[in-house]
Amino acid sequence: GMHTMNFPNAWDISKGHAYVGVLDAGWPGATAGGVLTPHPDLANSFRPRMLDIPIGNNPSSANHTVHVTGIIGAQHDNGHGVAGGCPNCSVVPYPFQVADVPTAAHIASRIVAAVDGGMQVINWSGGAANGNCANAAEVCSALSWANLRQVLVVVAAGNDRNYNMPPGPQFPGQLGDGYPVLPVGGVTPSGARWDTGLPAPSNGQLGTNDPSVLGVMGPAQLIVSTFNAGQQHIPYPESSCSDNPPLDQSYPRFSLTNDGYGTCTGTSMSAPHITSAAALVRSVYPRASINEVRTRLRLAGNTAGSPTH
Repeated sequence: GMHTMNFPNAWDISKGHAYVGVLDAGWPGATAGGVLTPHPDLANSFRPRMLDIPIGNNPSSANHTVHVTGIIGAQHDNGHGVAGGCPNCSVVPYPFQVADVPTAAHIASRIVAAVDGGMQVINWSGGAANGNCANAAEVCSALSWANLRQVLVVVAAGNDRNYNMPPGPQFPGQLGDGYPVLPVGGVTPSGARWDTGLPAPSNGQLGTNDPSVLGVMGPAQLIVSTFNAGQQHIPYPESSCSDNPPLDQSYPRFSLTNDGYGTCTGTSMSAPHITSAAALVRSVYPRASINEVRTRLRLAGNTAGSPTH
């Protein structure tokens, strides 16, 4: 993913220093008894002093967070070939996993906390397939606050090929430029749309939703990043997140199994690639508006992955 998006050339200009909020299920490491041990590659970018709530004991849901955060802030020169897109950025998690299904009000409170905490970009590798401002008014209100403070929210377009909804990204990605969102779809290493042709476990078809002409595409398939050693997040192969072979397809590229690095597939992975790029833009141009950042990202890509882009 880093090479596909040409991050090495960007790092010649800046490795970033922006503040990035990660709106996700858990924490960027393993927790036990309320004590967090960040993944070693995330220890320098993680800013625990900026947390607004106590660290919770939720190690299982943290696996997704560890992988997403590593795409953004994993430290370079760690001996494993894993690199974050904005390695010198400060990364602050805003976990929303307080229940099996967090409410719109709780998700909104996490967005507001990130904005009030001074984040310059927020990554949300999630969303709701049938959400809108009528049934999630609190989220739209929080996004309006982010818009007022000029905080860009990068969101995953979704992995169900627009099941039971108009073609386009899942909520809130379909809100458009009236809100501070940038939806991100996913591509394969060849640049084609990520689409398995298989049914998704939650109905629909397992593959990227279209981010629409207002969004962009990013690397989504078999992305190698940080992971809680020996654990897995999703057990089905076509969209797995795991540090266990054979689902972890970074093996045998790396010499060890259960080594704290694993592969994941989905628009949850493409979003933090774009978040990293936005954070680099904000690092070099800290006064850039949301629209200026979005325009730079939209114009910097190509038409791979979708005939509408």
